[in-house]
Amino acid sequence: MATYVMSDLHGQYDLFVDMLTKISFSKTDNIYILGDVIDRGPDGCMLLSHIIQEENIHMLLGNHEAMMLECLSSSFPNFIEFANSPELQLWMQNGGRTTLDDFLLYTHNYQTQVLSWLRSLPLVIPDLMVEGRKYYLVHAHHGLKWHEKEMVLSNLTEEEARCLLWNRDYEKLLFPNKMPQNTTVIFGHTPVYCFKPSRERKIWRTESGNYINVDCGCAHPTMPVLGCLRLDDMKEFYVS
Repeated sequence: MATYVMSDLHGQYDLFVDMLTKISFSKTDNIYILGDVIDRGPDGCMLLSHIIQEENIHMLLGNHEAMMLECLSSSFPNFIEFANSPELQLWMQNGGRTTLDDFLLYTHNYQTQVLSWLRSLPLVIPDLMVEGRKYYLVHAHHGLKWHEKEMVLSNLTEEEARCLLWNRDYEKLLFPNKMPQNTTVIFGHTPVYCFKPSRERKIWRTESGNYINVDCGCAHPTMPVLGCLRLDDMKEFYVS
């Protein structure tokens, strides 16, 4: 029984399947995916369909799923208003076209099921215990305050949700001096090569090891890389 974490798959279903094979993923294992499985790449809806059926694959909400929800859960009086809405424009500017085109091919009942499931996903899992250590899982940022329980959109203010999903003010906000004892924050959202002068696309850690970024760059248009971290022994896995 092993516990894995990955993030930002961005429609790369083939890489996801390759990774499951590489780690010999079984029904006794668990994977936590830190959001952004959709957009940019070709198969975001296929990834959602796979994940929603698996009890041992746990997903957090990312900013791309939040954009999808904001766009498709809003009421518009007509198609013209929808097409010109700021919600749709924001989503399309961030690579949502492939997901929207595919999602509209599904039945209305299935669309409703997926949107309801996305609304139920946590933005923060603050207390995942593996081998005696506590992990704080989040898509982008630990938040305006440290959360002590699992949080979903309905638990949060708009400002709190935006910070958890979008914040990149890493120097000032992501690496504070005070944090819960014996806790490691694992996040994605910003590709690891943004933290490395060498632009290496491998899992990144602060010197203390208290912060780990697992977004290895599946959003790259020509050379996507998926990284996966096994928390039991901190072994890293990569497929490209």
